[in-house]
Amino acid sequence: MTDPKYTVEQLREANDAFKLKIGRTVAVWGFVETGLCNWFQKLTAMHAILSRKIFYSLTGFDARKRMLMAAVNYVQTQPDLSEYLKAIVNKAGNYSGTRNMIVHGDVVFIGDETSRYFRQTIILQGRQAWGPDIPDAEMLTGDQLEAAEENFGRLAAVIHYGLGWTGGSPSPLEFLELIQELPNPAHSGRLDQTILARVPPVPEGNVPFHR
Repeated sequence: MTDPKYTVEQLREANDAFKLKIGRTVAVWGFVETGLCNWFQKLTAMHAILSRKIFYSLTGFDARKRMLMAAVNYVQTQPDLSEYLKAIVNKAGNYSGTRNMIVHGDVVFIGDETSRYFRQTIILQGRQAWGPDIPDAEMLTGDQLEAAEENFGRLAAVIHYGLGWTGGSPSPLEFLELIQELPNPAHSGRLDQTILARVPPVPEGNVPFHR
């Protein structure tokens, strides 16, 4: 009898570690959406409960993004933060694609030793038929989930910083470069450290978390 390609323990460990990464990444995305909802409330000056009900009454992130962008384009903030607001909304719109890949894909442990992902757990898009050579655009690895979690976290931190900003330095506008340079899509890689060296750090006291 030949040795098995993998043990039950290896399968369980790979699946458990991967599911933990999924949970962490989705949890951080929640801070992105909550921050945008709070910006909708702030710009429209609605009651907090009413604005939240309206924001989340729309099905799908794209519809929420368009509603928020309508408010951004209409309301004139003092000082003018429109460039920052458009940047965070557009970046979140781009990142929602990775979020959708995570929550709508199939979590699969690869037991085929001819695959480059042998003994790994991955997310496979539902439309993609299984095969040992999976197109990169149709799947997510654990490393990509970690990159997405980090990029979601940086975006969320900048969104929440702007919500709590009352003037002074740094201004939310000083984070434009950071927002624009965050990797697209969110799972494609990590932010270049040279960029981090050029932008001010987000004060931790103004955000729910900071990476």
